[in-house]
Amino acid sequence: MQSKGSVPAKAAPVHTTLRVLVSNDQVALQPGGRAASNQLPTLGVELHSGRVQHSLQPLLGKGAQDVLALMGVFVMKGGAAVAVVTAAQQVGLMESIAMFLLPSLSVASSMISAHDGTLYDKPVTQRQQR
Repeated sequence: MQSKGSVPAKAAPVHTTLRVLVSNDQVALQPGGRAASNQLPTLGVELHSGRVQHSLQPLLGKGAQDVLALMGVFVMKGGAAVAVVTAAQQVGLMESIAMFLLPSLSVASSMISAHDGTLYDKPVTQRQQR
């Protein structure tokens, strides 16, 4: 509860996209949009170990892709995978919370052979109605 005369807390910025860069066995994610400073909060994931770290880094450069959201970082026995949402469609509301269909995801993983520094795109196929 805010007391009379106090200054409201500054709201965290809302980002509608993320930028992702896959380089060798590393994935870096930053807020999308225009950079307000030279250093941006960056989530780094090492694909072989699954180690995740947060740091301030320069804006991701050439080769970075815009995505809608981070689906998750999955650490498994053979390495790690990073899944990002590349397409979404709002399909409804549940108690004022938006519900989305995710027709397209991309994955970067140390377990995909011949990893060439890009995201592996695999559209989600819908089951046929019977």
